Amino acid sequence: MTQQNGGWNAAPQGGQPGYGAPQGGQPGYGAPQGGQPGYGAPQGGYGQQTAYGAAGGYGQGDYGATGPKRSTPVAGWIILVGAIVAAVGCFLPWASAFGQSVNGMESSEAGSNDGVIFLPVAIVVAVLGVLIGVRQGRLWAPIVALLGGAFLAGFGAVDLVDIMDTVDQSAGYLELGMGVPGVVGGGGLIVVGSLIGLFSRKPAKG
Repeated sequence: MTQQNGGWNAAPQGGQPGYGAPQGGQPGYGAPQGGQPGYGAPQGGYGQQTAYGAAGGYGQGDYGATGPKRSTPVAGWIILVGAIVAAVGCFLPWASAFGQSVNGMESSEAGSNDGVIFLPVAIVVAVLGVLIGVRQGRLWAPIVALLGGAFLAGFGAVDLVDIMDTVDQSAGYLELGMGVPGVVGGGGLIVVGSLIGLFSRKPAKG
C-alpha cells in the first residue's frame, strides 16, 4: 500500500490486475472459454440426432411405415384356380365303363372315394388363396396352402396309378376319366402358387 494525500490506497502489486479484472489471460465470467460456444449455442447435442421415424430410426424392419410382409396377390389367385380345379376333379368321372362312370365321391372297383377327403382340403386351400389374393395372408397362409397342394397332388397321383393299373387289366372295357388327373393337376398348381407366394413376400404399402 502507498500513502497518497494522507490516505492509504491499495495498489496492484507484482503487476497483478485488480479485483474483478481478468487474470492469467482468462476471459471473465460468462465469456466463452477454451473456444467452446457459450450457453445456448448448438453443441451437436440433443436435437441434432436423427429425427424420430427417419431412416435408421424406429419403425424400420418387417414392421413400420410399410407394415408386415405379404405375398404377391398373383400367387393367391394361382392357388385359388388350382383349388377349384382339384375340387371339380372330385366330381368328374374317375373311371368309366359301358357308358357308366364313377367319380371321386363314390366307391367302386374301378377307383376309390378319396374325393371325400380331397374336397375339404381343396376348399380350405381355396380360402387361403383368396386371403393371399387380397393381401391378407401372413407367412403361414402359403405354407399351409403348399402342404394342402402337396397332399392333393401326392395322394391324387397314388389314386391315378391305381386306376391306370385297373384300366390296363380290364381288357379295354374300362377307361380313365378326367377327375383324378384334375385333382393331381390342381394340386400341382397349388404347389406352384404357394412357392411363388413364399418367395415373393414384400412389405405391404400404406
